[in-house]
Amino acid sequence: MASPLDSTWGIWLISLLIQSLLQGMGLLQAYLYFFWYADGWMTKVTVLVVVALETFQLIMIFGSTYHYLIDGFGDFPGLLAVYWECWVQLGATYAAAFVVQAYFAHSIYVLQRKDKILPLVIFLFALVTFGGGLGQVILASRLVSFTQLDRVKTTTIINATFGAATDVLVAVGLSWRLQGAKGGIQATNNLLNYLIVFSINRGFLTAMAAIIQIILFFAYPGTFYFFAMVWLSGKLYMNTILATLNTREHAKSLLGSHGSNYQLGSVASAARFGAPKPAQHVQVAVTTVSDLERNEDFSSRDGKFAL
Repeated sequence: MASPLDSTWGIWLISLLIQSLLQGMGLLQAYLYFFWYADGWMTKVTVLVVVALETFQLIMIFGSTYHYLIDGFGDFPGLLAVYWECWVQLGATYAAAFVVQAYFAHSIYVLQRKDKILPLVIFLFALVTFGGGLGQVILASRLVSFTQLDRVKTTTIINATFGAATDVLVAVGLSWRLQGAKGGIQATNNLLNYLIVFSINRGFLTAMAAIIQIILFFAYPGTFYFFAMVWLSGKLYMNTILATLNTREHAKSLLGSHGSNYQLGSVASAARFGAPKPAQHVQVAVTTVSDLERNEDFSSRDGKFAL
């Protein structure tokens, strides 16, 4: 016979397990990132903030779980109470998602500084997403029971809808910019194709998490199914940005013999060396690592293309 807690605390514990696994993956990726790369301060701070927020979020979830299942053991009515850790961890998740989305909006801006409209639209969408999440946190802090979750319906829809739209725009924007950076060298084009596919997959993953969250919220009211997607979305954002940064060495290998002197920076940096046309006989010799905030322009300098 199925337990009446299957759709609530059963889902809670399952999502806690998956969160813990994703958190471990994220911490490993963060360690490898700082071990492998020497990026500028902006990317380092972004990684540190996202990892810190997601670590704090998981600590809060464990704290609330301890309250419910250990301190409140046998207190079944107490399982409906909303502890402060529940809404605080939501704030950490939404903040981490905003930082990641803002970072990718800046990446798109760096790829082509002449076009500021798309990065600005993405940033505004990310801001609305965060605003919806912040509204949800404020409303959740006033709840006394999980039976009142219907009160956060509007903010949940705003957060998830604009979150999915932001991730789709990021994927489209990066793909568009990277496609435009293609030139006459096939090895460079192979690298850009790889980055395009990676960008689409990254955006699709986080966007689907937001869409599924909305579906579960309306399809299974009075359950914790949608909670699972909210909590996991933050871990997905953390792992996708770290995976994007840590796959640069693999991306460099796609350049073949042309990539022996390349040290790739961020996603934007990978496209900034836009392949020179063969007829120009320009020697490509990149010797420095450059981060988003240090990429000044696209022009060649003394026959060398700066990343």
